Amino acid sequence: MPHKRRLTLLFVLLIGGSIVYVSLGLVAMTQLVRPLSATTILMLFWGVYAIASLSLICWVGSPPRLRRRTWLRLRLTGALPEQAPHHPLRRRDPSLTELVDNLTRASRDPRISGVLLRIDTLQCRWGKVDELRRRIAAVREAGKPVVAYLEGGSLIEYLVATAADEIHLPPEGEIELLGIRMRSPFLAGLLEKIGLEAEVERIGKYKSAGDIFTREQMSEAHREMADSLLDDLQSVAARWIAEGRGLTVERARAIFDDPPIDAQALLARGLIDKLQYEDQLIDQLKQRSGQKKTLREIDGRQYARRAKRTRGPLILLINAEGTIVHGPSRRSSLWGRTAGSESLIALLQKARKQKKAKALILRIDSPGGSGLASALVWREIRRTAEQMPVIASMSDVAGSGGYYLAMAADSIVAYPGTITGSIGVVGARFSGGPLLERLGLAFDGSSRGTFAESTVFDRRLNPTEEARFRSKIRRFYDHFVSRAAECREQGVEQLEAVAQGRVWTGEQALTHQLIDQLGGLETALEEARRRARLPAGSPVRVWQLGPPENQLAALMSLLSSPATIGGPLFRAGEPLALAPELC
Repeated sequence: MPHKRRLTLLFVLLIGGSIVYVSLGLVAMTQLVRPLSATTILMLFWGVYAIASLSLICWVGSPPRLRRRTWLRLRLTGALPEQAPHHPLRRRDPSLTELVDNLTRASRDPRISGVLLRIDTLQCRWGKVDELRRRIAAVREAGKPVVAYLEGGSLIEYLVATAADEIHLPPEGEIELLGIRMRSPFLAGLLEKIGLEAEVERIGKYKSAGDIFTREQMSEAHREMADSLLDDLQSVAARWIAEGRGLTVERARAIFDDPPIDAQALLARGLIDKLQYEDQLIDQLKQRSGQKKTLREIDGRQYARRAKRTRGPLILLINAEGTIVHGPSRRSSLWGRTAGSESLIALLQKARKQKKAKALILRIDSPGGSGLASALVWREIRRTAEQMPVIASMSDVAGSGGYYLAMAADSIVAYPGTITGSIGVVGARFSGGPLLERLGLAFDGSSRGTFAESTVFDRRLNPTEEARFRSKIRRFYDHFVSRAAECREQGVEQLEAVAQGRVWTGEQALTHQLIDQLGGLETALEEARRRARLPAGSPVRVWQLGPPENQLAALMSLLSSPATIGGPLFRAGEPLALAPELC
């Protein structure tokens, strides 16, 4: 429901309720209706009020009539989560699922004559950009124009826009095509000044997730991996720009070394189509469509509410989004979205109860996290794969623990720019001896057991404890590699050569047989059809499993914990299958 209509509805209902109570008070005071009892009067007024309220809700909630030659207006902004959180009173950015559904339906809807993309700041990465580009291309292939309008932006926003027929920018707008970078913070110097000591054990030459605590700059292996990823991603970006703007790949690549300085330079170099304000663009589209007064348009949320339930064989969809942790999935202002093992296992168990389901698509957007939680979910995916085909569809990132989940599937699909791999393990603990000494705080006591004090905070591990810690991390890594080799039907030595904690792009992962094919959600859906022995391209019904969208529960959650911070995600020293933050 649009925000203004929601406020109007709440205002009218409040006014209506007040009128009812005032009327009842007047009746009681003046005793104008003597033959009727107070109960009868109350029921009468509340009946009228309920009928009026329901009528108003139906009027406000009903989508506008959709006529021919209508333009679909979509706003692209924010992180584009796979599945948007549901809060009845909080405005939210569009989800990737909503945008994909709208673009797919628009390509087939004879009433939609074109799509207007309003692209604001995006906080997503290459996988979601690729998915949007594929869906925009489908609209264009259907013979419908797609027009992109930006007020400004960076490379990510521009890469989405280049999939459109036209790109429009206000005369004062800027698109900063400065290139691609990967930078990591290093806290060793800061921790030393504070008085904290990080003890990190990592297995894998390229497993750099723990370097943030122990180094002051990139290791040679870390830099080698980053350079390889940057080269691959730059090639993808240059190819997309060349395809979208009719340039050679060499000319598109040269943009990063000599970026346009302003909007006029962008226009002169053929990187955009016209400099004009949004209202001028709307007038232009109105003239194209032969409409005199106003442009006939419908926004994405209104269009989504008009979606009709499709028929056909059932294919399930589960999202694994965020850092993988023990317990339920949750969101917090400190850690963001997490993929809880309990929540994912419950969804997989629910999927196995759907006897009519033909296949399951597991959509993964996760850098990994807890090694144990990843292994527990892996087991449930394997159990599900015994009952129906399971296809892993990688989004922006599916590294380390995210890859652990994917390798349990029957087939893995990734975008060329997906960040994946990172088959490695890291463990870390902190000791604060110097800090406590500086504060004048000391601990003393007795213990029984050689390793009883291996988790204390006031000292480093001794050699015996350190050897045990290293052995625990090594055992988990060996298990990870052997399990990956089994799932990918490779020898352990062959898999070890591309493991070592190294991060790969989707294109590189395909070369090393870590995934099965390149593509997006439609590719994963077609693979699900094939494995379920359904005709290629046949209609299917996709059901996205997730928490029920209970408006009252969502409202209570919003009011009771509007600023949840959350505790630590992992235990000290726990083996982590976590990919480094590279871009």
